[in-house]
Amino acid sequence: MFVQVERTIFVDIVLTDNGELPLGYDHKYVYSHFGYNLKATDLQASIGVAQLDKFPDFVEKRKNNFELIKNKLKDFDEMLILPEKAPNSDPSWFGFLITVKDSIDRDKLVQYIESKNIQTRMLFAGNLIKHPCFDRMRASGKGYRVVGELNDTDRTLYETFWVGVYPGMTEQMTSLANLGMLSNFVGMLTDSRSFLSYPRHELYRRVLCSYLGELVERGEYFSGEEDLARVIRNVCHDNAEEYFGLCLY
Repeated sequence: MFVQVERTIFVDIVLTDNGELPLGYDHKYVYSHFGYNLKATDLQASIGVAQLDKFPDFVEKRKNNFELIKNKLKDFDEMLILPEKAPNSDPSWFGFLITVKDSIDRDKLVQYIESKNIQTRMLFAGNLIKHPCFDRMRASGKGYRVVGELNDTDRTLYETFWVGVYPGMTEQMTSLANLGMLSNFVGMLTDSRSFLSYPRHELYRRVLCSYLGELVERGEYFSGEEDLARVIRNVCHDNAEEYFGLCLY
């Protein structure tokens, strides 16, 4: 995308609506007015200089967190487009960018992830000219020009979001975030109507408990005994009861 804005109308115009943004777009990235290119204060600059000593460690942790999340999501390539680094590059990732494919509703996915206390963000402006700061220029057709169709920019606006790779995140925290949805799993289903299927469900429960035990031993799942019991009970019984609308006791 290339958007050129005429300098003569680069003024501080405050508007109150959402322009042409989709309903519910993250308010933190709605640009209602043109801002200013502010410089760091001396105090902020001194903090930045002090942080330079930690910079190599920050970069390494961001890379590790990025790879950890990508490895956890690699099996969902039919539903998600995951970020790839450019050839011959070695980036310090700002975040982990996810674009949903046509069959997935981004807003519902983001709401679900946020409901598990995992924060997300939109990719900043998305298509900038749909923001309210462009309303008057869009109405007049003057003050800016667009090169190209902006198809990829619109896709970013409607289908893309971030999750964090903040260097303060530990491996346990990122693993817990990825495993946070485990407790909502409905469990093993079978098309067998025979009581002989019971041993298979019992085996499933044993495999599940063994899996969770290994996660705890490796430090990848650090919930207490009560929380682990709740997860197992949900997966083996309660979630299925709620999903199918049953009342078994």
